[in-house]
Amino acid sequence: MFRTKVRIHTCKVILLTSLVWFLVDVVVLTFYSDCVGGSGWGCGGNSAAARVEQIGNYGTDHGGSSKGRGILYEQLHDRGKAEVTEKGKYPVKDLRRWKPAPSVLPQHGQPGELGKAVRIPPDQEGLMKEKFKLNQFNLLASDMISFNRSLTDVRLSGCKSKQYPALLPTTSIVIVFHNEAWSTLMRTIWSAINRSPRPLLKEILLVDDASEREHLGKQLEDYVATLPVSVRVFRTEKRSGLIRARLLGAKHVKGQVITFLDAHCECTEGWLEPLLARIVEDRKTVVCPIIDVISDETFEYITASDMTWGGFNWKLNFRCPLTELLLSLTPTALEHSRPRGSFPFLPPLSTFLFLVLTCYGTKIVLQWLKEGKLVINKISQLGPMDPSTNSRYRVPQREMDRRGGDRTAPLRTPTMAGGLFSIDRDYFYELGAYDEGMDIWGGENLEMSFRVWQCGGILEIIPCSHVGHVFRDKSPYTFPGGVSKIVLQNAARVAEVWMDEWREFYYLMNPGR
Repeated sequence: MFRTKVRIHTCKVILLTSLVWFLVDVVVLTFYSDCVGGSGWGCGGNSAAARVEQIGNYGTDHGGSSKGRGILYEQLHDRGKAEVTEKGKYPVKDLRRWKPAPSVLPQHGQPGELGKAVRIPPDQEGLMKEKFKLNQFNLLASDMISFNRSLTDVRLSGCKSKQYPALLPTTSIVIVFHNEAWSTLMRTIWSAINRSPRPLLKEILLVDDASEREHLGKQLEDYVATLPVSVRVFRTEKRSGLIRARLLGAKHVKGQVITFLDAHCECTEGWLEPLLARIVEDRKTVVCPIIDVISDETFEYITASDMTWGGFNWKLNFRCPLTELLLSLTPTALEHSRPRGSFPFLPPLSTFLFLVLTCYGTKIVLQWLKEGKLVINKISQLGPMDPSTNSRYRVPQREMDRRGGDRTAPLRTPTMAGGLFSIDRDYFYELGAYDEGMDIWGGENLEMSFRVWQCGGILEIIPCSHVGHVFRDKSPYTFPGGVSKIVLQNAARVAEVWMDEWREFYYLMNPGR
């Protein structure tokens, strides 16, 4: 009897020990199995982006070391993993290996080289003023500058040594134009070609929104046919505006990422790979470069601050920062009853009578009346605005803390300027693309910004990516129905669709809408 009990106990010990060792074997095999099936422990690197980083460590063409094993080793190492991907990630097989584009060398003695200002001789100032009217920038100066002009490397020093994934998605660049000057359009195209890694630049799509100038017809088609990358020209049948023209271009893209540029830009060294590197990590990230200033008078390249982000005012203009609410206390404001019947969505306002809203250059004082209405008490100009910064405001400390004080890290921004940004092609349509109910131009940047943040995406400015843009004091274009009417209609649509009860601020600032 005793021996039987000992045998049973011994069997239990053996079975339990075997089970423990079996579980240990499972854990070890799972840990070292390259995360097959995506179910292994410690497989945070199972995402496409993490695997791209891993591949980059084995050897790249831009600073890594393959230890003599070369591309064949890397391809064999990746074999069997190409189809393993998480939702929101790119399959590795769809990504492209790349290396940085070579620098554009300066043509010494030529106007505008290294982004320097072009000075017009006094005897040509009359001609300069006449040509200025055509596009509202110094066309004479622009025509003097090479299509391939050199620019200084304006990136932060930390950006120049930053490593990006060895495999990135391809992009199609969409450029909409209407009666654009030949020289600015060509510099936009050539700067994108010269400073983009060739394997990543799938194509450039030019969308002509009913231009009337001869050089934008057959001359343009013949010229782009000779370029070293695929460039296709599409034309709207009638004046459609930026929004619908961009939708036309987006419909034909073949790249995995859509990059929208304006027709008077200059891409700088290393501009593209930081944008694509963020999207490959999460395709729901929408990214914008730092938008530098190209002077409309001299075409000097002026670097913008990396310490600002996109904002808007309650008129839904991108030209002011997010409105600050400053509470001005008075003795009579210490009543404990809040005015009724006005803006129930506001936080408790019973401690003040005046609400001060400020943005660059403008101060607006709102006053509570006894009957519970909020009215404009005073509007005053604080001082001249800086044209290079009036669309942005300083990054708050909380965002700097989130980035660990690293100025090269991506910056989350409430809104974007809208002219220059990159977005995953499929995600663009998952979001609903642009609102086709908005006309011509105006408000589409805020509409897309609100859409991204409210539909599960992230909107970022990438400090290591710089693209210059010609900023003009006024638009040279005319719109059917008038610019003011269209912009106001678009803004009202944005407020109604995306702002919920906060739309009342828009209507307060736009009486009669």
